[in-house]
Amino acid sequence: MLYQLLLVVALLQIQKLDCWETKLRHQRKHINDDFYHDEESEATGGHRSQTDTRKLVRGHRQDRGGHHKQQLEDNRVRTKEDENKNMSIFRSANNTIVMAHAGSRTSLPCQIFKDSQHGVITWGLLPEGDRPYTLLTVGDSLYTDNLRFSIEKPIRHDHWNLLINPVTLADSGEYECQATIHPPQSIIVKLVVQEAYAEIIGTKEKVFKSESKLQLVCALKQATSKPEFIFWYHNDRMINYDHNEGISVAEDMSGSTLTISSVSVRQSGNYTCQPSNMKSDSVIVTILAENKSPNALQDKASGNTVVIPQVAAGGNMILPGYSLVLIVVVYLVPLAVRPSST
Repeated sequence: MLYQLLLVVALLQIQKLDCWETKLRHQRKHINDDFYHDEESEATGGHRSQTDTRKLVRGHRQDRGGHHKQQLEDNRVRTKEDENKNMSIFRSANNTIVMAHAGSRTSLPCQIFKDSQHGVITWGLLPEGDRPYTLLTVGDSLYTDNLRFSIEKPIRHDHWNLLINPVTLADSGEYECQATIHPPQSIIVKLVVQEAYAEIIGTKEKVFKSESKLQLVCALKQATSKPEFIFWYHNDRMINYDHNEGISVAEDMSGSTLTISSVSVRQSGNYTCQPSNMKSDSVIVTILAENKSPNALQDKASGNTVVIPQVAAGGNMILPGYSLVLIVVVYLVPLAVRPSST
């Protein structure tokens, strides 16, 4: 009897536990439904159907996807900006060497990529020995008092070449073209200035016969550009345009050639080749008075002098330095072959 009573009590407890578990499960479900219902109501201001709820969840997912895409785009932009900071904005090569001769007009290259964020472009002469750093230009404005320096005015705004006119030997050195971005970027241009000079080919003393063709060739040495002019002087007179005297002048990148079609004795004298902003060169020209002679007595290419016998009045040929030898030989030969008196 006691056993049966205990069994009934146990069954009642189990049923009671099942009832409580079912009730608790139902309460939990009701709480969750109320929570999602309140959340949807706050977002929309009213009640939504199950279809509206699904659309709301889908919209949340799309918003999360769009936000992720925006983050990726922002990261890509930042990465590109970082790459641009590491890339050079200069199209011109670094450590360029520019050769120029004193007195000429020269330009130091500084070209940047179009549409680059370059800030302000400045030019400066780097220190060397006792010479300090010298700021030359800021933007397109001249900073130094030396008016020989300026910025070339380009059609486009990606050229910032430094113009020096005229250049001097003291201008040799390293120049820096700098962009004031963060961090700053710059390129170096080395300028080497040398002294150009003229050289008339051949010896310094030249001999021509009258009515022969005279030609003098003037070569430009260490010149980096063609001079504005090359003048020829006979003594103190400039003769480039004396065409009535049979004079013509031809110029090219290597120099100038003076030609006189038929020279006369009065055209003897000093001849000078004078290029602009270069050291000149001179030669002495002697014109002999004999007629119907060959051309120049001197070979310009080799510099060797050719001796031509002179013809005296009456048609007798004069051999300077050989007449005395001939007389002695003629006199001594009979004595050598004469028989002995004994």
